[in-house]
Amino acid sequence: MATATLATASSDDGPAVKVSAISSASITLDGLLNEPAWRDAPVMKLTQQAPKPGQPTPYETQVQVIVTSDRIYFGFTCKDPDPRHIAIHTMRRDGDLTGDDTVSIVLDTYGDRRTGYFFQINAAGTRVDGLISTADSVSLDWDGIWDARTARIPEGWSAEI
Repeated sequence: MATATLATASSDDGPAVKVSAISSASITLDGLLNEPAWRDAPVMKLTQQAPKPGQPTPYETQVQVIVTSDRIYFGFTCKDPDPRHIAIHTMRRDGDLTGDDTVSIVLDTYGDRRTGYFFQINAAGTRVDGLISTADSVSLDWDGIWDARTARIPEGWSAEI
């Protein structure tokens, strides 16, 4: 039996983070957000960072977060008005994803807004991770233990981390 709660955290420099906290979830990491836990998890809709911060974008990205007793799952639905042009240039772990369609996560585990763990994937599931030790320094030497899968969907691509 799974119990579910909803938690919301907010910061001064970003959207409120809505989290579905459940005791257990049966999630198959395949890039498709089709398990019941995803259907019940709240959806965060993101806005542009550039060139018009805070404005809507035709490339809508929805984020969902599920926390269980032993895992954190991130689900992304990345919509593209023309999915044929989703960009993928590298498949190398910790490679340069510049120009690729990507999603990124930063976990600020100390709450200091200066350090953290960085995770990024492109639409093909290529993984990049690192440690953030200062505001402008990411060390890609760290390779965390995590997994990610992506899938093409009619309106773009989706990912599970």
